[in-house]
Amino acid sequence: MDYLKFRLPAPPAHADGRVLLFQADHVGVTVENVVVLIDYENIRQSGYRGTNDRNSVFDPVSMAELVVRRRKQPSRLKSVRVYRGIPNRKFERGKARASRKQRERWLQDLRVTFIGRNLQYRGEPPRPREKGIDTALAIDLVALAFWSESDVFIVASRDTDLEPAIELVMSGKLGNRVVEVVGVKGLSRLRCQTGPVPWCHYLSREDFEAIRDDG
Repeated sequence: MDYLKFRLPAPPAHADGRVLLFQADHVGVTVENVVVLIDYENIRQSGYRGTNDRNSVFDPVSMAELVVRRRKQPSRLKSVRVYRGIPNRKFERGKARASRKQRERWLQDLRVTFIGRNLQYRGEPPRPREKGIDTALAIDLVALAFWSESDVFIVASRDTDLEPAIELVMSGKLGNRVVEVVGVKGLSRLRCQTGPVPWCHYLSREDFEAIRDDG
């Protein structure tokens, strides 16, 4: 599949966050490394559903930091992976420009990786559709669980197509990994048909106000 991945160069070794292990409040305590994977449009539309803010956007880093901060275990946000469709300038010039500016702004944080796929336009007038975003996230989740040194993966989405990948990672076949999910209060959340149900971090309307990306 033709995915577009954007990532700034990795920081030098001395700046990768491991120094946090030597801070006083972490001495003798196991700190879990957390990767947050965000199905951006899925969670955005859910968060602003039924309001006058349906076109609002949120800052993925602020969301990830909020969720990691609320974990009961001592945790460090290792990386944020954002999955989102990319508007075509031919059909949506304004949205394409705004999307590019958002992406550039998010990527100033070296923890962020953006995985995009061009939107498809169908119908008359052409209407945008996201295709392949959930597949990209599912593949990454499984691959990261197998290869990554991180302990915890938090999936921000309500797309049930992701549940088989979550079930696989939670089965322990790829190592001792923890998977948690992000949901929206009042709406359905990701569960699993087999095995344990992942812990859910519910976000409220107030939370979405707090993490709004005003640019």
